[in-house]
Amino acid sequence: MKKGYIHLDGNCLNFSPENLLTVSINELREFNKKKYQKLHPDYVRAVITGIRLKQKIKELEETDE
Repeated sequence: MKKGYIHLDGNCLNFSPENLLTVSINELREFNKKKYQKLHPDYVRAVITGIRLKQKIKELEETDE
C-alpha cells in the first residue's frame, strides 16, 4: 500500500520526525480534499483518526452486505 506524509505543523519545510505523520494515500487524499493543511498538530491527528474511522466503517458495511 502506498503511503504519504502530513506535516503536522503545516510547515512543508519542517522534516523533523515529530512533525511527520505517515498516512495512506486515501487518507492523504481525503485530508487534502477538506483543506485541513494549516491546523494545530493535535487537531490534525484527530482529523486523521476521524478519516480512518470513517474508512473502516465503510469497509465493514461493505463486507456485511
